[in-house]
Amino acid sequence: MIDISLSRDPETGLISGKIVPKNNLLESYFETEVQNDLALIGYVETLAAQDGPVEIIGNAHTLKFNDNRYTVTSLFDEAAPPTTGTKTEFLFLLGQWRDFLRREIDEN
Repeated sequence: MIDISLSRDPETGLISGKIVPKNNLLESYFETEVQNDLALIGYVETLAAQDGPVEIIGNAHTLKFNDNRYTVTSLFDEAAPPTTGTKTEFLFLLGQWRDFLRREIDEN
């Protein structure tokens, strides 16, 4: 079972995620592309619900949905192999990230 633990650095304000089992590229995707962006989370969830292939090109990664799979590819590190998994796993992690942001908003 995939899982993520999230924390915010009080000095930088940046969120970091640790995914189990370890997945550096997927952690980098969330930390770089998603960070504090609830609007992007909603956009990705909407696109993921569509039929057919979807591709989202971000600042440092490409995210593709095809059937029930996702693929994340680095735009700059050619040596990094793409990471893939089920769309359900990806959306679970994205939901955990969204819930973390919403809890912070509710607390402030």
